[in-house]
Amino acid sequence: MRHAWLRVCRPTGGSPLPTQRRPKLIVNKVPMRRICEILDLNPAILYGKLRYLAEGAREFTALQERRLGTGDIAIQRAYMSVDRQDHLLNWGSQLDRRYAALGAVGAAENDSGYVLTMQLNFDADCNAEDVEADAIARGDYDLPPAHRHYARLWLRQDRASASASASEDADLDGDAAPAEYRAPPSGMQVKIEVLYFAVLLHLKRLLAHAERTRFFLDLDPALDSACIAAFKEEIRQRRCDVFLVKTAKDLSVDKKRLLIAHAEREVERFAARTELARGASARLHFVEDRLRHHMKTAGPSHAVSP
Repeated sequence: MRHAWLRVCRPTGGSPLPTQRRPKLIVNKVPMRRICEILDLNPAILYGKLRYLAEGAREFTALQERRLGTGDIAIQRAYMSVDRQDHLLNWGSQLDRRYAALGAVGAAENDSGYVLTMQLNFDADCNAEDVEADAIARGDYDLPPAHRHYARLWLRQDRASASASASEDADLDGDAAPAEYRAPPSGMQVKIEVLYFAVLLHLKRLLAHAERTRFFLDLDPALDSACIAAFKEEIRQRRCDVFLVKTAKDLSVDKKRLLIAHAEREVERFAARTELARGASARLHFVEDRLRHHMKTAGPSHAVSP
């Protein structure tokens, strides 16, 4: 199984991008001006190289997606982690220095680490002024948000309403529009719930030939709803499992390692008091035992129907 995903990750042809001698400056978050100083480059040359790398990435992604979508690569099991990242972009002007906040939704295969998709809630092809004028002409503001022609986009009045209702202590949300963040100066922001559905439907197409798919999702009601809606038939056929994962993102690395060590000791104690067959996975049986205990204590209202 792991070898199949490694074939997805391996580029075809010779050594990729042999002329790109200093890629670490880009991937290690070195500011653009600093990169120009270090390499003595004109900014136009630097951005030209970035466009070149982006085009190469698109070509590589398109090739792999075609191979996956047609079943050219046999994938028995796909263990996918889907999560969201929020990004603050200093995409402002001298008149408005506020940041633009965008959300990105990505999906990675757990065994290989191969990222199948990473998408922003942003549509560069939309012109905000043209969309706003057409939305008013269509009467979009007189309709419930879900019934609008431009339901997927953040319209101006929606953004103003969200900014007015945002609480002072609200966490940064890629789908919210608090007053301290501005709309992108070009293009338009897509609602994050719509992006969730788009990403999951895209994964459904890519993984159509996988014998079994298992998702690990962050605790986000919109995300798990999108996953269940997109893969409902596979779930009914017991070809797809969905796990909701809660992580302590605010903990330090040392505390996380302590929790991992504690969990490993729990698995060892479980294996010591349980008679397992030779070669059986202690972790798997431990998880099954905890799930049985949870279903017993949760009651019939939380039981999963067959």
